[in-house]
Amino acid sequence: MAHIGKLLGRLNPKTQTFTDASGGVPELTPQDIAGALAFVPSGLGRELLCHVWWPGGAERTRAQLDAAIMELLAKEWRRREDAQLDAMLMVATPDVGRRRAQDAFAQAHKERWPSWGKMEQGILQPSEVYVRIRDAVLMELRAGYFGDADSGAGRAWSDRDRAEMIERSNVTYSTNGWKRVYEWLLDHCANEVGIAQRRFGRAAA
Repeated sequence: MAHIGKLLGRLNPKTQTFTDASGGVPELTPQDIAGALAFVPSGLGRELLCHVWWPGGAERTRAQLDAAIMELLAKEWRRREDAQLDAMLMVATPDVGRRRAQDAFAQAHKERWPSWGKMEQGILQPSEVYVRIRDAVLMELRAGYFGDADSGAGRAWSDRDRAEMIERSNVTYSTNGWKRVYEWLLDHCANEVGIAQRRFGRAAA
């Protein structure tokens, strides 16, 4: 089967083309490819798959993708905050083993993310750094650098590259928790793309 990027690339405007020697195998039409894409369940994976390989189609739903990723980040940030709170309560509970409580607190503190943002009109709004991380991860995914062999990936971005993209120093990126956020989101999105690619590949086979 042709490379997934080459297949979805056929759905892009004609100015963006891919060549693929089919070796006598009938070439899939854009209608066939769109039909195969419909077999990928709707959700973050399919949106990211289109973002990476079909930018023309993805632009129509970019606002929804941006919102979905911010919701994903907010949910994970809250989960980690809750783990920190639970650990604090363990430390303050007399009948919980002291060592166990201290270990839980240390682990939760280690995995905690930077502050989400500030309250505006009663709503906790994300800081600009979280927004920049979202945009940088989407850019890195589209560049094909998330390490999936089927993506034709090149080199991964360095910590310095990522720090520059989110407008933080390399030291701040590595020591203030932003690296944990970036890598978690990149890994999560790459996994979602991988699942969507496999489903699309089976449908297009």
